[in-house]
Amino acid sequence: MLNGDEHVRLYEEIDGAVGHDWQPGVPALVLITKGRKSGADRKLALIYQEVDGNPVIVASNGAPRSTRAGTSTCRPIPTSACR
Repeated sequence: MLNGDEHVRLYEEIDGAVGHDWQPGVPALVLITKGRKSGADRKLALIYQEVDGNPVIVASNGAPRSTRAGTSTCRPIPTSACR
């Protein structure tokens, strides 16, 4: 099972051929956001489900606060992207 930066790196290296299915039946995507203060790109591998053909992600309380990078900066902005 892939986690964190390793998941993002492998997902991007081979265009989702490995990493899209985090676990059997559990798809993941890479969400790219801009840091609210720094403007730096942040890439997060997140579990999602499709609803009416659109990816839906949910900010989770399943990780310690220190590892939930990006959840406070997640807003609909034109520079966000999913892979």
